[in-house]
Amino acid sequence: MKKNTNPSWRSKLPVIARLYLQVLALLFVLRSVFLVTNLSSYKPLNFSELFSAFVFGLRLDFMSIFYFVTPAFILAALIGSKRVFQLICLILGLIYTFIGLIDANYFVFLKERMGAEFFWQMSGSNNISPITYIKDYWLMAVIGLVISFAFVYSTSKSWRSGYPLNLKRIGSSLLTIALCFFIARGGLRSKPIRSSDVGQHVSPSHSSLAINTTVYLFETWMNPIQEPEYLKGIEPTLQSTSFADSTEHRYNYVFVILESFGKEYTGLNGGLDVDYTPNLNRLMTESVVCNNAYANGLKSVDAVPAVFSGIPKMEVSFIHSPQSSKKLPSVFSALKKQGYASAFFHGADNNSMGFQSYLKNQGLDSYYGIEEFDGPEEAFDGHWGIYDAEMFHFAVNQLNQMPEPFVSGIFTLSSHHPYPIPDHLKNEFETGKIPIHKGIRYTDYALNQFIAECKKQEWFHRTIFIITADHSAQNLLHAYRTPSGKYAIPLLLYAPGILEPQTITKSVGHIDLFPTVLDLNNYPDPVDVLGTSIFSDVQSGVTHFDNNAYHYTLGRWTLGVANDDIKSLYNKRVDLNCLNNLYPSEAGKAARLKAAMYQDVANYYKLLKAVPN
Repeated sequence: MKKNTNPSWRSKLPVIARLYLQVLALLFVLRSVFLVTNLSSYKPLNFSELFSAFVFGLRLDFMSIFYFVTPAFILAALIGSKRVFQLICLILGLIYTFIGLIDANYFVFLKERMGAEFFWQMSGSNNISPITYIKDYWLMAVIGLVISFAFVYSTSKSWRSGYPLNLKRIGSSLLTIALCFFIARGGLRSKPIRSSDVGQHVSPSHSSLAINTTVYLFETWMNPIQEPEYLKGIEPTLQSTSFADSTEHRYNYVFVILESFGKEYTGLNGGLDVDYTPNLNRLMTESVVCNNAYANGLKSVDAVPAVFSGIPKMEVSFIHSPQSSKKLPSVFSALKKQGYASAFFHGADNNSMGFQSYLKNQGLDSYYGIEEFDGPEEAFDGHWGIYDAEMFHFAVNQLNQMPEPFVSGIFTLSSHHPYPIPDHLKNEFETGKIPIHKGIRYTDYALNQFIAECKKQEWFHRTIFIITADHSAQNLLHAYRTPSGKYAIPLLLYAPGILEPQTITKSVGHIDLFPTVLDLNNYPDPVDVLGTSIFSDVQSGVTHFDNNAYHYTLGRWTLGVANDDIKSLYNKRVDLNCLNNLYPSEAGKAARLKAAMYQDVANYYKLLKAVPN
């Protein structure tokens, strides 16, 4: 049979054009995998919004292929080796595929795309074996290998039919690269498109789907915290605040930050689901409970600056930004002026997530990590660090040696994947609906042991325990995947004999804890703070920067703003799942909330500018 010698349209394309198309196809597949993996985050499905997300995502994909694929192709073309080209395509395919798949699974827990802080927060050592991840995510690993090698096979065929590059092909290749550059910039714009532009084209509910992981990683790595242009005309109202209205107090303070303890897992979930925290629930009956509390970020590295320095996470995680070297007002530096000793306990590697460096710079006296832990070897969980119960016990021993008054922070870790539980307790806790539930039960048990041990100490009746979570984790209920719901956490102040039990219903966030401590102490000196005491009558909202959009929660209202444009307004009191967008019918209310939110954000930038490096 005579072979068809007419070249196909594909073979007429320059190699670089075919490579671009193949990478675009790869990125389309990865975005589809991301959607399927996180389908519950985009329910109810809106195909118009899905289409918009994929279309704008394609524009960001062009940016990725221009800046990453083009240099790789030019290098292969200069060398002129098929083997080198195959190797480069293999590396590109593996990087794109496995970063994309990691991001898809990462989003399940933290509900935001993976930025550069993902790698920064992995600084320090942990002992989680790759086998643990392979066991838990083996299907993703298989999918990744299949996708990568399919990509290498298809690109290898393109090279065979398109090399060597003659003069004609060089010209068409350069034209293709120029066209890609034009699309990558977003056309005739003064500035190229960025991930932050997604809000102009895609609703906040679907904006995360449009983001290209490699582009977002690069942007968060290269860009320090910068004030948006549309805030430049807003006059900040931040002023030094004094909390003294009577005699100063010298209470001890113990902050307990529970890893991944979303509100959904606790007795505060409104009966929408079973809860896994019987001991925390009992503490609430004797505590000041904030039942409308929110984390100011979605990662552990966001919680530490928010809780102890009153600095929320905005465009990037503050702790890994250049501004984190500033000596900001903080719980530790402020109380040191009142004669407080301070300590922080985290059972992981001492360099984990940069906690030690950051907190020492903010006035912390002593940091206790895995290096300082002097307990038995079996206290090590084999993965992240010291089991929570053992680290709590160690912390009590150290607190007994500290002079009063003292302030300390204890950050747990056992309710983090892979949710290790000591061998002698493995059968003590029921398995929940998802793996984290058993880890939550164990940490709840460890917290109960800690409080019981503290009650035996002479300093207990002079101590206020502030118990909260760093962020939520995987959520099953749609109400806890909404723009505000995914930040919902427990927050309580436990201090029998000092604070009368009560429920505080106003919206509060992590950044309100610093001024709350100053308020409780009747702190005499003026301090620049962004939050407000939870005991004040001020009804302030909580601002989140989430997937390149601002969200503002004040009482029953949740507002979404992207690129200075109002996108959504929900009334959580009657629409807990945030399905009925009230904008623009409630345009006046939305405008007032936007103005209040921008005032808070402007104060954030003023504070950072006011503090010298």
